[in-house]
Amino acid sequence: MHDPTTLAIDTAQVSLLQALDGVRHACLIHCNGPQAGRRVELEPGQWVIGRGADVDIPVVSRGISRRHAALIVGPEQVELHDLGSANATYVNDRRVTAPVVLQDGDWLRMADVLLRFHGRHSLEALLHDRMYQLATVDPGTGVSNRRHAHEALRVEVARARRSNTPLAVLCGDLDQFKAVNDSYGHAAGDRVLMDSATLLRAELRAGDIIGRWGGEEFLVVAPDTTAEQALGLAERLRLAVSAHPFELEVGDGSNRYRVQHRQTLSFGVAMFDPAMRDEHDLLALADRRLYAAKRGGRDRCVASDAPA
Repeated sequence: MHDPTTLAIDTAQVSLLQALDGVRHACLIHCNGPQAGRRVELEPGQWVIGRGADVDIPVVSRGISRRHAALIVGPEQVELHDLGSANATYVNDRRVTAPVVLQDGDWLRMADVLLRFHGRHSLEALLHDRMYQLATVDPGTGVSNRRHAHEALRVEVARARRSNTPLAVLCGDLDQFKAVNDSYGHAAGDRVLMDSATLLRAELRAGDIIGRWGGEEFLVVAPDTTAEQALGLAERLRLAVSAHPFELEVGDGSNRYRVQHRQTLSFGVAMFDPAMRDEHDLLALADRRLYAAKRGGRDRCVASDAPA
């Protein structure tokens, strides 16, 4: 006879519930617009939301004030303040006229932008994070997938155009990568890809975005970065890979052994110009310079066009 006091939980549910202990911060999730699905971890402190260049949570919408609202994140609660915005701030469709302590699942509306708040230990936030990872992360490298990187670039181009701030794009490609697969096998090639992505990500700054653009090609989006800084960043990324001793396991069964491999990569660097139509013009320029780096001997960065 079935015991009504017994609750059946499968292993997947157990692992999710256990993982809740690792959720350290509350979060905001963008629910509509070009940033839909994006999750913002709310560490302790003040977080300003708006469309200005100096805010902590930038929102792409003309109806949002430059400094629209602020979140005060404390150890036990998160408080929302409207900053005298033109179109007001709403929580669950109630206008914010005084500071509001947010509860798990609250809906925040600012003009046409909809956000959802989740507190610490929110199962729904954890489930969202798992789904978001599946939708945005490239499983072979752990960096953003092409779709997510392209969307991030489109948002940053719009922000750079609106705020007149510099924006750099770096297109990088692992040199002669086909030879790795041909010589050592695809498992070794996968190892080189994953390790290269890890090395690149370790050199990036907090606001930089890296994605896998193609088979062995990476895209780096660097907001608020000058041409000189962008070339310096590209050189650091190039050196991080070329100086790394890749150790690959090859062979089968009892005939397995390790080999040392040196991998290099080339970069094309381009800066956003307001005269460009959209992100595709910026990508085309970075891509053209990447191929110039390849033609020039590989293992190098090209940040300008050769004179005619």
